[in-house]
Amino acid sequence: MFHTYNWSSLTLRNVIPVHSAESGTIIDTFGSQKYYQLAIKFNGKTFFQYNGQEYMFASNDVVYIPKESRPDIPYRRKIIEQGDGVCIFFDSPTPLSDRMCVFHCGDAVKHKFALLNQLFSKFVGANGIDHMQAFYDLLGLLRDELDQKCDRMNEVERYIQDHFCDAYIDIGKLAKIEGVSDGYFRQKFKKQYSVSPLKYINNLKIEYAKTLICQNRLSIAEVSSAVGFADANYFSRFFKKYTGLSPTEYEKKYAENFLF
Repeated sequence: MFHTYNWSSLTLRNVIPVHSAESGTIIDTFGSQKYYQLAIKFNGKTFFQYNGQEYMFASNDVVYIPKESRPDIPYRRKIIEQGDGVCIFFDSPTPLSDRMCVFHCGDAVKHKFALLNQLFSKFVGANGIDHMQAFYDLLGLLRDELDQKCDRMNEVERYIQDHFCDAYIDIGKLAKIEGVSDGYFRQKFKKQYSVSPLKYINNLKIEYAKTLICQNRLSIAEVSSAVGFADANYFSRFFKKYTGLSPTEYEKKYAENFLF
């Protein structure tokens, strides 16, 4: 979104410093914002639910909140750790995304956020050049973060494609490639690919096994080994779980129609 948009068309409306309530405080409201919003968390941690989705908003994170299309969108916040941040309100002549999202920027941009905070803390409602420049700097940080995450996810995809026939792929290693925690990686991967990392890898194994079986050049034991299984019997059970047919049944049903 922010890495492709014409930023010069955006209009900065307001900036509000925020000091959150005490830990344990729960705030139930409805979405009623007439502008788009970027919220930066300098320190602290807040769990929130927005329109049925759950998010964690922690130190050095940025949250994008869309302009609400209706007044009854449920919005619950629970303060986990009291902290400070800033909310930036802006408008756009053309519609932006209607989905909330969180940018986990990490410690690498902490000093840049601190500089932005110094400038935004002096904002008094005017759209001065300095404030607009700071706003664009923030969008630039998000663009860079998006580009880096795309690069890392492409690296994850390449690694999976190169290694899905291994006996085991450590999901923790994939998370390290992208530079995030295991839990967040699993959550993000499922959001992007609609399946868990393990199921994605297993689907690749199954599709490759189908091709090998239908080529009718390898025994079931050899196919099993080729897709990372040392035990052919276990592979047969695995294959049937995913396809509803044993490897032998699949070969009889589909091999004669296979084009290669």
